[in-house]
Amino acid sequence: MKRNETSPLWAQLEDRWATVVNHAKGIVAAHERGETGYSHERKAAHEVIKVAGDVEAKAVVETALALFLMEGEQPRRFRSDAAFRWQMVRRVRGLTDLNAGTFYDHESGKVKRVYKDLTPRAVAVMGQWLADAFGGAGMHLAKMEERDREKAVSARQEMHQALEELK
Repeated sequence: MKRNETSPLWAQLEDRWATVVNHAKGIVAAHERGETGYSHERKAAHEVIKVAGDVEAKAVVETALALFLMEGEQPRRFRSDAAFRWQMVRRVRGLTDLNAGTFYDHESGKVKRVYKDLTPRAVAVMGQWLADAFGGAGMHLAKMEERDREKAVSARQEMHQALEELK
């Protein structure tokens, strides 16, 4: 992002997040009007609205793209696409404290923090929304990072080769 600060991509990705938020608001509004719907989709919509109300769009975009870069760099870190999307949802939801609660532990005498997990189906829905919004850009950026790493490795190899050829 720092190398391409003036790129229109960043605003477009923030707009894609706004589209996800508007879709979530539409689902919640339909539920409030009494329309039937998928309960897990409604739960995911509530979570998206919570995050959007407390976190800047730029932070959500950066977090999602960072996970795509991590997957590109360490593909074995995530066992499957579903596991990747699960972690993306956790990291995006972790941007706000609205998804955490506290309780008093009488044994230790301390207040402890606990994160409220979504149902697996709600996580799958929200993860799919995030993947649809940021997946194309995230995968492209991951490929660009891989190319940059390969160029750096080849430059080092060329330097080592040149050093070995010195007499």
